[in-house]
Amino acid sequence: MRADAEREARIVVANAEWLTVFRLPTYAPDLNPTEGVWSLVDRGIGNLAAANLGEVTRAVKRKRSRRLHGKAAPERK
Repeated sequence: MRADAEREARIVVANAEWLTVFRLPTYAPDLNPTEGVWSLVDRGIGNLAAANLGEVTRAVKRKRSRRLHGKAAPERK
């Protein structure tokens, strides 16, 4: 984050009484279970232009299957 944007964000957070900010480490798999999915996102799913959640789900399952079994999962409609 740019220094000036970070400064502005700190001001907004400081003035927003309704907002609570928790500072977490940049990589915290114990605190964020989705950290294990990022390797899939980095390898193609990140550029997916899905029309709906079903397409995203199929793409993730296909990537996961390839990773676990070394081959593509059969397409299901």
